[in-house]
Amino acid sequence: MSIYTKTVDFSIAAGTVKCIELPTVPRGKIKRVVITQVSGTAIAATVRIYDRKGASVAANDIETADAGIITAYANSGGSVQFTTEVAHGLSPGDVIEIKNCPNAAFNVDHTVVSITSSTQFVTDIAYGTPTAIGTPNPKVLYQTKPFLTTQKPVTHLLYSASISSGTDLAALDLDISFENRDNQSSVSRTRNSALWLDFTTAGIGAASTWQVSITTESITLF
Repeated sequence: MSIYTKTVDFSIAAGTVKCIELPTVPRGKIKRVVITQVSGTAIAATVRIYDRKGASVAANDIETADAGIITAYANSGGSVQFTTEVAHGLSPGDVIEIKNCPNAAFNVDHTVVSITSSTQFVTDIAYGTPTAIGTPNPKVLYQTKPFLTTQKPVTHLLYSASISSGTDLAALDLDISFENRDNQSSVSRTRNSALWLDFTTAGIGAASTWQVSITTESITLF
């Protein structure tokens, strides 16, 4: 067994959620997590650590056929038409997942019905009267389903905590077993070496800077 500690700095706007990569061993135990606000007005935050990137509402899975950012949606004959930031590679019949949309009815699986352009497609979900993209959900994501569906159980949550305004998080006596569960490609079976911090700040306004340190202990399988 060996001990591995990594420290990551990041900035985040108040009232938003961000996914931060925490480099670790592929499998082992989380021994401690320390998170400190480095700059900005003192603010509260919610912490979640996952063993899969796509478990975060603010990130897509690794190794999917197509994934990206939704910049707008509109009514197309009663169904929702999405506009993507860059050209998508979708086809009719593809099943996609929408995440982090301020219109909760869109945060479900969609089947692509038609392709309007290289950056627009229509799905089988009713348009309704949705909330516009913007604060508090400035980044809406889409992705096709993971290649290996067995890599997507109901939850990938390893650890959660709350940080009160003006305080640090210091969880020093953890003993949480984990194994990276990021989706592997249909060609490569390489296990990824990371955990994922889903970090949400309270309120609205200016950005703050934080530092997270995570210590893990590797486990050797015989």
